[in-house]
Amino acid sequence: RNDMAELVDLVKVIKHHMIKESAPRGKIGQIRLSINCFVPKPFTPFQWFPLEQLSSLKEKQKWLKKTLSKEGGIKVNFDVPKWSYVQTLLSMGDRRVGKALIKMNEEYNWKKACSEAGTDPSFYIFRKKEFDEKLPWDFIDNGVSKEKLWEEYTKALEE
Repeated sequence: RNDMAELVDLVKVIKHHMIKESAPRGKIGQIRLSINCFVPKPFTPFQWFPLEQLSSLKEKQKWLKKTLSKEGGIKVNFDVPKWSYVQTLLSMGDRRVGKALIKMNEEYNWKKACSEAGTDPSFYIFRKKEFDEKLPWDFIDNGVSKEKLWEEYTKALEE
């Protein structure tokens, strides 16, 4: 929760400055935060990260909402963790996820569509990947080497 506590501290600093600047005008506004779950994406140093468990994401959102609501003058909006799950599946999946996507058109239920397509979403969503793993998009040259992305990934882990 260290990163979340730092987020709360940052919002408090912003609120302090907002009040300091707004008070002479006699009108103090409201801070509006939009907080999204981390979704790993291809061609970034975070393509090797898994999505955090949905229960943990919900718990963190609940803690942030409770903590920031004590401050007053702060409105917080969160994305829905289940949509982060779907985003991660679509962004980190390979051609096998395409079968589930086609089934989804018939079923309108991700879990059922994946099951019927023989696709295990956890393989793409909740599994940490290693550098030497062949990722579905490795054949695409986007101008940034996999080695450079891995270097940035390891720096992020050190922080």
